[in-house]
Amino acid sequence: MRHATTVFTLLIRLIPHRRAEQLARNSGTESRVRKLDWFARLGALVFAQLTDCASLRALLHHVEELPFVRRALRIDRLAKSTLTDALEKPVGELFRAVLNDLVGRLGQLARSQRGRGNSRRWSELLTLIDSTHMSLCLSMFEWARSRKGDQAAVKLHIAYDLYLRAPEQFLITEGHVHDHNPKVVFTVEKGRTYVFDRGYFDLDYFDDIRDAGAHFVTRVKRGVMVLKYGARRRTDERVLADRHVTLGPDADARMLRMVRYRDPQTRIVYEFITDRFDLSATSIADAYKARWQVELFFRFLKQHLRIKRFFGTSREAVEAQLYAALVAYVLVEIVRRISQGAVGSLLAVLRSLRVALTTAHVEAEWFKRLQSSPHLHLLLAEELLA
Repeated sequence: MRHATTVFTLLIRLIPHRRAEQLARNSGTESRVRKLDWFARLGALVFAQLTDCASLRALLHHVEELPFVRRALRIDRLAKSTLTDALEKPVGELFRAVLNDLVGRLGQLARSQRGRGNSRRWSELLTLIDSTHMSLCLSMFEWARSRKGDQAAVKLHIAYDLYLRAPEQFLITEGHVHDHNPKVVFTVEKGRTYVFDRGYFDLDYFDDIRDAGAHFVTRVKRGVMVLKYGARRRTDERVLADRHVTLGPDADARMLRMVRYRDPQTRIVYEFITDRFDLSATSIADAYKARWQVELFFRFLKQHLRIKRFFGTSREAVEAQLYAALVAYVLVEIVRRISQGAVGSLLAVLRSLRVALTTAHVEAEWFKRLQSSPHLHLLLAEELLA
């Protein structure tokens, strides 16, 4: 397979497009877009996020000055009016399909690097559920007005795979939508453990997770009725209590486990509720502590991929840019895993990409390793066979 000669060409080739093109044909969403199709829009937005373009003008300048970027996007030129008009078209479903497929490729890469016959530990089957709030200018983003009417915002809800270090499910809503809302529904996978804060605390939700063959870890919500039963043996001084409990007034409620844990550094006492009876109490605490990784993910998106700056003011433009930022993130994670392994620095990879994306000829060792990696060729071959 011929090597990509530029970093951007390689990244563009990694973006899955077969299923999205089929969706575009079936839905007819691209029938009125003649000058800039969905693939060029997504590629341009991914380029903007990775190179930290502060505005549409900066993006257009880069595309105008770099012919290899235009070739990768399959366009001759990019006018501001063309891009702004295209951003008003609904592409959320298409970009979401691309993102889903790309996360699937990341999972395949992680499995191939791990090797066959190696079973995954419980800590590698953790999904962290959380959301982040992004404030908008009310006068420019009227559609995102809060219920009180005094502010505007959007919310990004994700289910984050701790092993992949990437979101496996995602949803964009207005900022006033509560975390535990019928609109915010994530698919539950058998065998996984879902970790979330008290904003998602709901007894019916716990039953749904257990009925699907999965598990959960969260904190006890204030005011909930807790009926305590037999205590479990404690072997760690950080564990203040470990016992079987039921929640709520229902006499037939399922048995759960409550762990009281004191953080040795802050001395704060936490009460965790879970259905994992097979893990140690400290492992339950460690699972909840892992939620910090999703906070680091949100920080990376906001500080390094700059998702607070939007190129358009419509709902469609905001959704397109948010999905493009997530695609950019997963691409960086794929490059990191191939070029540096599972323990490399994501920020260091992004910095290297930012330098290389505007260069026609890259001689860096990490790019040579990336080009020659059998894992890369496997991902590219799967796109050709899809």
